[in-house]
Amino acid sequence: MQPSAAEPTALAPSDEPSTPRALLLLADATEARLLAQWLSAQGCDVEHVPAPGDAAVGQPGREGPDLVFIDAAALRSHGPAACRQARQRWLPQGGALFICGHPADEVLAQPALPEGASDWLRPPLGTADMAARLRPHVELARLRRLAGQQQRRLKALQDALQAQEPLATLGMLGTSLAHEVSNPNHFVQLSADNLRDELGRFRAHLDTLLDDDADPEIRADFTRRFERLEQHLGLVRDGCRHISAVVQAMRPHARTGAAATDDIDVADVLERSVRLVKVAFGQSVRFELDLRDRAPVRCSPGPLQQVFVNLLVNACQAIEARAADEGSREPGVVRAVSRLQAGRLRLGVVDDGCGMSDEVRQRLFEPFFTTKDAARGTGLGMGICLEIVQGLGGDIEVRSELGKGTEIWLNLPVAVGSGE
Repeated sequence: MQPSAAEPTALAPSDEPSTPRALLLLADATEARLLAQWLSAQGCDVEHVPAPGDAAVGQPGREGPDLVFIDAAALRSHGPAACRQARQRWLPQGGALFICGHPADEVLAQPALPEGASDWLRPPLGTADMAARLRPHVELARLRRLAGQQQRRLKALQDALQAQEPLATLGMLGTSLAHEVSNPNHFVQLSADNLRDELGRFRAHLDTLLDDDADPEIRADFTRRFERLEQHLGLVRDGCRHISAVVQAMRPHARTGAAATDDIDVADVLERSVRLVKVAFGQSVRFELDLRDRAPVRCSPGPLQQVFVNLLVNACQAIEARAADEGSREPGVVRAVSRLQAGRLRLGVVDDGCGMSDEVRQRLFEPFFTTKDAARGTGLGMGICLEIVQGLGGDIEVRSELGKGTEIWLNLPVAVGSGE
């Protein structure tokens, strides 16, 4: 597969983020045209490169393809390893790789399937059989792009939340996130469930077409292909569940204006807050949960979750500050802890960050006091955090040592009649 000066011929270009991209590295122009027409009819953005080369990678900044079709001739030159090399080059984030060739080339294709090929296609490439085999891969590619689009949108909203006074505008952005992410993510989930059902029916249909005397190798090959499709579909559904979990963790912020209170499992509120903050700091911080004691507290969960998020963000930023000072790339640790003591529930956020001096600790609850620069914002402020906690009949304890880390504990009264 030597470099070539051939330029991609774009067919059915689209700027739609959910449009699957197909790359055809096929020398036979007739077969490539038939395949490109079918893919375009399925809503794919298609590029045809008559001879594989660096031009097939695409323009700088464009996302790579989801579906790649290579000539069986590549196997003659490089053997089964050609599939592995093609997947590493054009499909590093996953996707489907197809070998296209005449029946005489099938002996070359079979050893290539375990090396990364998704399927073997024989000419002519415009048949109904080919359509039945390709359609699940096209739909999987579309779902993966939709899921990726929602994850990027969620990350963008998280970045905006952190960069623009995140805790002061949390209610507005929480509502926006629920509207902008939840609805399309629900569509992706439903589409993934429908595709799973369609795959099940298609598999059952193939089973009815195969006679009892069918070659066991053919049955085993079908089983392996369906298992691979189901694995890809499982990744899409896992991504949807992750998005749903993050959005669910944000929902209390969208209801901060509500004054209604109830007996709330505040350890669960702290756990949801950890999941939320982990989205922004998961690369530089390791989060540990030690929520062994639980008891209801009479409160509204929205303001309390704002307090937890503020404490967790402060802890993460303290860890990043220490790492920057020490030139370390090792992730720091933030622990979320709950303990019952003398009728009160103690909830702690403990970090091994840069810590505080005695002077900073003494001024911690002063209004508008912050040690952060303007780019990172002032956030909710520890003074407001204390006001919220005191409004619940609780208090805040702070223990910190410069260069060692900080412990901040919320002491909240257990709800009357809870039996604790």
